Amino acid sequence: MILVPLFLLALFTILHGSLWLYATSVAQAAAQDGARAGTVLGGTPGQAHDTAAAIANARPCGENWAVTTLDTGND
Repeated sequence: MILVPLFLLALFTILHGSLWLYATSVAQAAAQDGARAGTVLGGTPGQAHDTAAAIANARPCGENWAVTTLDTGND
């Protein structure tokens, strides 16, 4: 009788953890691609922001991701 709730708890914990890991990897990939787009010759912080936002919003793991960019001014 106690095994069913424990099994469901373990199952949903694994599912939730895997979704969290997937969302983390999507955020990291969007940040990397955005940084790459902003640092190419002629790239701007706006292009970096747009690229990162497009990648993050194209994935099915979330909606309306908050994307911020920071221009450090290093050339």
